[in-house]
Amino acid sequence: MIDVNHVLIQVDDSAVDPAEAIGLLETLRDSLVTQEVPFEALAKRHSEDPCSATQGGYVTDPRTGDRNLQLALLGPQWQATVDTMSVDEVSAPAEVQLLDGTRAWHIVLLQRRTPPHTLDPITDYALLSEYALQEKRQSELVAYIGRLRERVQVMIKSDRYVAPEQRAGTLGGTYA
Repeated sequence: MIDVNHVLIQVDDSAVDPAEAIGLLETLRDSLVTQEVPFEALAKRHSEDPCSATQGGYVTDPRTGDRNLQLALLGPQWQATVDTMSVDEVSAPAEVQLLDGTRAWHIVLLQRRTPPHTLDPITDYALLSEYALQEKRQSELVAYIGRLRERVQVMIKSDRYVAPEQRAGTLGGTYA
């Protein structure tokens, strides 16, 4: 698990040379390394990521809103950037592909790294609570769909449809 902040600058895909974005990020990184300005202030002022910029660059899981990110679930570009970093280190400008497929460049501040470990109810309570909630939601959804199947009549009007009981053992068709 990692906890990171970033400043993101999007790059126009039609522009071949991202030098301007990289130059800005290098300048911002230099300001951070020399301790002139806090990371959060730079992120709020310069980041083009609407989700993290307002939070001072804090990167969260878009599905859960959690600050603790699993490195293995991040894209390969994120992994390559964060994998070799030390805590409190600011990365060099690195290219990243956003969820919508567009290209961008960012600098990353690694705030915390939690090594793999056996889950403990005391130290990992929030994570275990999230897992339990996900499991409960899944079981309730399965039960709800089961109740719907009992009450809702579905009629399929298609010459191509073969009912499951009619195709058992035939792998979906008749073979000579």
